[in-house]
Amino acid sequence: MGQLTTLFSKMQEGDAEALDLAIALVYSELRLVAKKQLARDRPGHILQPTALVHEVYDKLHGAHLTIQDKQHFLGICARAMRQILVDDARRCRSLKGKAALTMIDTKLMGDEGNLVDVIAISDLMQKLEKFDERKCRLAELMYFGGLTQEEAASVMGISERTVRREMVITRAWILSELTVE
Repeated sequence: MGQLTTLFSKMQEGDAEALDLAIALVYSELRLVAKKQLARDRPGHILQPTALVHEVYDKLHGAHLTIQDKQHFLGICARAMRQILVDDARRCRSLKGKAALTMIDTKLMGDEGNLVDVIAISDLMQKLEKFDERKCRLAELMYFGGLTQEEAASVMGISERTVRREMVITRAWILSELTVE
């Protein structure tokens, strides 16, 4: 953990190699998150877990990042995965027409297992972020980062009970917003 903290400080100072080393230290965790996410995505997805992690690296490379700790770094990577997957879904939709939806299976977050369009979820999360950043970040970690409630609690530095309570509210809000549209 101390090595990561040192690397995060070096990243803030502009050390370009620090991101490379930080990614290497959490690579297996990022690959697992990517694998979980892609397993929920549409069949025949061209991105593989390794490629998604490399896309995350490309997205973060050159960005000025202020990272507090490992959990914060994993959260930043989850957000980058969300952006990559949404961009990919929008690209596929534009090529194949509106019928080509990229779906997320919400069963992995404790729901009954609804399939929800990844772009619709992303749009709702942008809306949610404006009035409750913590709920947005939790949803992002669980929907796009593929984290369990326990893992999300660790990343956010809050209790699992708080995660469960916040996600009940967040899921209800998302479902109500999806039925309105």
